[in-house]
Amino acid sequence: MGVMKQNENTIISNGFNFLTILHNKFMKKKKKIPPGPKVLRIIGNLHMIDKNVHQDLYKIAKRYGPIMSMRFDLVPIIVASSPHAAEQFLKKYDHIFASRPNNRVAQFAHTIKET
Repeated sequence: MGVMKQNENTIISNGFNFLTILHNKFMKKKKKIPPGPKVLRIIGNLHMIDKNVHQDLYKIAKRYGPIMSMRFDLVPIIVASSPHAAEQFLKKYDHIFASRPNNRVAQFAHTIKET
């Protein structure tokens, strides 16, 4: 009886490992993101930011370039740290920033403005 239980556990364990490998290989898509500093699991890059955010981002940008990726808490962000980089970024992805989701507050303000 003990040998049967051990074989079942081995089969289940091997099946789980196989599914994990398949998931990692096919389901996780590698996203091309700009370079950035190493991220801590829970806080992201918040430990690198102090009271003077602009100065801290400037120091990080000197190392990683004008467009860099960071993570604040669990939120991934892209930082454009120079006017030229921001302009290029917004020109390339203008179709994303041009449309905005419907917002009830904006619709309400628009109806008030019309009256």
